[in-house]
Amino acid sequence: MGGLTKYGEYAHESELIGKVIEKLGSDFGFKVILIGSGGDVLGSDPTAKYKISDVDADAAVKYYGYLDADGNWYIMKEETTTGDQTYTYCKGATAYATAWTGRAGLTYDIFSEIF
Repeated sequence: MGGLTKYGEYAHESELIGKVIEKLGSDFGFKVILIGSGGDVLGSDPTAKYKISDVDADAAVKYYGYLDADGNWYIMKEETTTGDQTYTYCKGATAYATAWTGRAGLTYDIFSEIF
């Protein structure tokens, strides 16, 4: 079968069902929102569940801290020192207060690498 599963190119039955539902929605002109078992909207913005918690915007490098209801967090770093704005991120699941305090020493990366 050349790498195909019993669900074709999809790894799981739920992935196949999701694609079929999305296709039906587009064919008939309505939007389909898939909700995962944890209540997350599948395929949505991975930062949507977070709310702003802290801001440090007093210098050329600015930090924005975000938390969700379960204590997961991410910090966005905004740099304007080169004339262009760049945004990098780090995230974790515990110890937000410690991370926020030590934010300048954390390792940041681009959005697609963190989320």
